[in-house]
Amino acid sequence: MAALLLFRLFDSDTTVAVISGIPSATEASNILPPHKMAETRDLVNRLAASQRLLAHGLIAPNKRPSDQGRFARLDLRAAREAVI
Repeated sequence: MAALLLFRLFDSDTTVAVISGIPSATEASNILPPHKMAETRDLVNRLAASQRLLAHGLIAPNKRPSDQGRFARLDLRAAREAVI
């Protein structure tokens, strides 16, 4: 995946790209969880010597609506994984 992203960043007029995933029923079933997006973003940016690839943070407000700590965890994840 990183090689394809590097190709797209270098062989095009693209100045910024965003890697994004999709919400899933559980963290375990997520095919591209936020920490993997962040790892891929960091790898591509390191190889490209730039900060042109961003990672999109996922939010599913209707998932476990009774979970009062979900917004605090979103803030923590945003800080830890530097997602947008």
